[in-house]
Amino acid sequence: MDTTVNGQVESKYGGVLKTLLQQEAGKQLDSPSFVLLRVENNGATTIAENDYTVPDAGMEVVFPGRKVVGLAVTELSDDSMRGTFESDDPGKGLDRTDRADAPGLSSGIVKLPKVTLNRGWHYKVLVLLERVHEKHPRPTTTQVVAGVKGGTVRQTHNRTGIGNWKDIGGNDLPVRLVSRDPDSGTRKTFQGQVLSGKREPGTNSDDCKQLDSGALPGVIRCERPTTNDVLNTVAVTPGAIGYSELGAVTHRQDVVPVRISGHEATLEGAVHAAYPFWQTEYAYTFGEPKADSPAASFLRYLTNQVGRDVIRSHGNRPCGELKNPVLCRPE
Repeated sequence: MDTTVNGQVESKYGGVLKTLLQQEAGKQLDSPSFVLLRVENNGATTIAENDYTVPDAGMEVVFPGRKVVGLAVTELSDDSMRGTFESDDPGKGLDRTDRADAPGLSSGIVKLPKVTLNRGWHYKVLVLLERVHEKHPRPTTTQVVAGVKGGTVRQTHNRTGIGNWKDIGGNDLPVRLVSRDPDSGTRKTFQGQVLSGKREPGTNSDDCKQLDSGALPGVIRCERPTTNDVLNTVAVTPGAIGYSELGAVTHRQDVVPVRISGHEATLEGAVHAAYPFWQTEYAYTFGEPKADSPAASFLRYLTNQVGRDVIRSHGNRPCGELKNPVLCRPE
């Protein structure tokens, strides 16, 4: 989590970090943990207060086997949402409760308010949890109880520290990360669009299978110089995952494309900003090319109907056909 707890909204359960550091009755919290909840409207229309279908809240987040110790709103994409979180009216305000699921079993519940969310708006809530000792241990998978009229609610997860695919429901295989070298444009796109500008961690393996001598421990991470090298390594290395442009994997049978936040890697997903891993290809010239030069001729070809048809045939979209062509401009 990279969100600072800065008290965006005061609530009766605020002061998360202070609560964590304090002792209660001379005891530290039992196996405390943090969860950062991000709620965002990715739909095409505004979500109004009367669109929520949960009776007494906008949505409920249930944490089996844990108790909610503290809450703090850490980010509001628009300050107009503040009043909803501060309100004491039914269905508004940030709240928590406990629920007895069965003898010896209980869950902590966070009640999120009925917030008006315009398209693209979001908010974040940091939750401090404490383990509850239960007679019969059970999975502690977080559950979201929510509904929106005329829409759907999708629950996604963003975890850190995962070293084995079984930790998130996959096969019992160690995670191995296969990346490009720092000069790669694909890597720069991945860091900018998927990692929110963060740099990938350093390598600790040359063969992508074992830690090198003297390397820092942790998840195996290696680098390869080309897209094909990345894909070939992923294909023959159990538990490996990497990245490339979509066209490089379309006809391969030895690797499997994965979704990001539930969205497939498709042209439409990129155009509508649902799938984040995409980039614009630019043409560079040394100054303004002369009108009768081969460079100018090629640029005209790319922007006329024949050139556009060629671009589309390779699964791409000409910038001039986007609803918002500004997205194509260099930063």
